[in-house]
Amino acid sequence: MKKTLRPLDVMSAREKDQMYSRTHSEVHSYQFESQTIRLLKKEKKERAISQELANKLVLYKEKSFELEEKYRQMAYRQEQIKQSIENKKNSIQNYDNKAKHELDKLKKEEELIKLKEEDIKKKKSEKSQISEQLQEIGKKIDEYSKYKKLLEDVVSSTEDYEDIPQLMSRYWTLKKSVEDLNFKCRKIEEDQEKEKQRHLSTCKKLKESIAINTSYLHNLENEVEELNTKISILQANQEESRKNEIMYKGMTGKIALSIKNIYSSVVKHKITEDDKDSNSLLLEMLEKIKHRYEDLKEITASIQEEPVVKKQEVRQQETFDTDKNQNPQAIRLSLSNFLR
Repeated sequence: MKKTLRPLDVMSAREKDQMYSRTHSEVHSYQFESQTIRLLKKEKKERAISQELANKLVLYKEKSFELEEKYRQMAYRQEQIKQSIENKKNSIQNYDNKAKHELDKLKKEEELIKLKEEDIKKKKSEKSQISEQLQEIGKKIDEYSKYKKLLEDVVSSTEDYEDIPQLMSRYWTLKKSVEDLNFKCRKIEEDQEKEKQRHLSTCKKLKESIAINTSYLHNLENEVEELNTKISILQANQEESRKNEIMYKGMTGKIALSIKNIYSSVVKHKITEDDKDSNSLLLEMLEKIKHRYEDLKEITASIQEEPVVKKQEVRQQETFDTDKNQNPQAIRLSLSNFLR
């Protein structure tokens, strides 16, 4: 076991003395050993190590040879097992197919057993019902046994009572009619029950459809309210646009009237023949007025479909071509005021 180092403070005085003496002897022996002895010891140690390595190498080779031999044996056994599996593959597949067939057969037999058990249960229930019916019939026989003697007397005296066969036939016909009536009553009750179930199912479906229609109606009412609000907003916007259109029409009418007044004030004065420069200036101003008027006409045409002042345009176009001999000073003043 490897000894761990401990601090000197923890060690006792005896342990300290032993440690000091041991180290002193080791140092003394090391100092007095010669170099040859140390070399011999080292060589001896190396020989021992090399011998040990050689022994280990031999052991390793032997183990590796054994492992290789085992590997070859295992490979040979593996090949044999593979060959045996290949040889037995068909038989294994046949066994698998047989096992599947047997399992299917077993499942079918289990299903048949279940069906037979169900049939047995049904037969047992039928047997119990028949036994109960037999018990009831036995009870009725016991009850009717007291009338046996009376019936025997009646049968013995049938010759005296000729109406008995007729009464018996009448009895059997009445009994059959009663059975038929009971069967019809049961059938009517079954039909009534079916009709009742059908009526309940139809009522349920109608209630569901009514609920769906009411929800759809609420949705439609909400949509109608939204459409009414949108319509009111659109009507307000339409009213506002109509007011704006009326305002624009009034403004364009005012502008057209002002142009007409200016033009009428211009054409009142005649131009002298010797004043040619003033005539050219007047023509330029008239061209500017014409362009302004055309711009205003385009603006009004974009606002409304039909122009407002078509007659004024025709009349003013005629006056532009005919009236070119008015007073240039008055025209110049009025046009300068208008153009400003």
